[in-house]
Amino acid sequence: MFEELKRNIEGEKKIIEQVNSVYSKLKNTDGKEKQAYLNSLEALKKQLKILNDSIPSLVGSISPIKKLDTSTPEKKPEDVANVKYSTPVKEGNLITIKKGDIESFAKELNLSNSALKDLKKSEKEDQDKQDKVIADKPDALSGIANKFFLKISEKIAPSFNNIHEDLKRSNMKYTLSTYISIALLVSLLTFILSFAVFIAFIVLGILSAYYIFVPFFLVIASAGIFYIYPSSEKDSVDKKISEELPFVTIYLSAIAGSNIEPTKIFRVIAESGDYPAISTELKKMMMQVEIYGYDLVSALKNSAQKIPNERFAELLSGVATNITSGGSLKSYLEKKAENFLLDYKLERQRYSAVAETFMDIYISLLVAAPMILILLVIIMNVTGMGIGISADNLLVLTIGGVVLLNIVFLIILDIKQPKT
Repeated sequence: MFEELKRNIEGEKKIIEQVNSVYSKLKNTDGKEKQAYLNSLEALKKQLKILNDSIPSLVGSISPIKKLDTSTPEKKPEDVANVKYSTPVKEGNLITIKKGDIESFAKELNLSNSALKDLKKSEKEDQDKQDKVIADKPDALSGIANKFFLKISEKIAPSFNNIHEDLKRSNMKYTLSTYISIALLVSLLTFILSFAVFIAFIVLGILSAYYIFVPFFLVIASAGIFYIYPSSEKDSVDKKISEELPFVTIYLSAIAGSNIEPTKIFRVIAESGDYPAISTELKKMMMQVEIYGYDLVSALKNSAQKIPNERFAELLSGVATNITSGGSLKSYLEKKAENFLLDYKLERQRYSAVAETFMDIYISLLVAAPMILILLVIIMNVTGMGIGISADNLLVLTIGGVVLLNIVFLIILDIKQPKT
């Protein structure tokens, strides 16, 4: 009977979670939809009461004295029975209730399940609307691409859910089907243009038919770029958020010290232009609160699941927990600001060490090596030793190599350098 009692308590916890979900949605609805949620709440309350009514029978059958004869199975009270049921949240729930309440429980379960299904459908529709609001009006390229390839894109879109997530996390203002349509259009144009140029070169005698693979290679390269570009943009957003996060957290803790309402704290950052990457994410979060009617805690948790930066997501989740538990938001933000600043200083130190290593390589490769090479050439020319290349040509190659390596070094340093 102890296992049956444990399952009933777990069932009650799930029903309470469903009550919280329906109640949070109820605050932002009206009309027939509001009445449907009220009916669902009443049905869930009755389910909870039915489960509670079975608990005295289960508790009464549990004996604190261990039986000596373990071969005799524990007897279940005659007035209760096991019932297996499913909800939109989870299937295969098993509980134990009074036999006389089975019919009543099934009736209330049908009422609550109907509203819960509508709730999940409504939440999905809200998320779809939010994604559409975030996207800009289609530009000329996306309009043309959708005109020719939208039907194909919608069919193959489910195979690219990873790109869909990257598009949302990178704040690229395209839906998945539109992005695929653009990729197909650009790849087709790339093939047509490259094939036309290839035919022209063959006619002019510049190339042979052996290079027929080039147009196909360019198409594959174009498709590959479109495939990895959202992921690279997501990583770029992640990096920008990391650079802004310590200072934003300090700003948030300072505002929280004034004891203003938490929603206004985030609105201040979202409306300021000082931290563009984080402001974009907070604007999306505030949209959930102000347009779709979510409470701040739900909006914080939803945003934390979609932000590409783990530390910022952790910060928002912590703020949501802090608000729910009634803790000191200012103290929490101050501690997080200290941690983020420490990470920021360590990152700067690592960059300084990398810069010193690059400086040593630069001096050896681009200062000392060319000078030694030129001296060797001068000595070889004076002594009459030939190396198969003139001093002028070698000088030109040396200068060209130095310029090329300088460009490579500048690109690498720009990538590694943390923004200020």
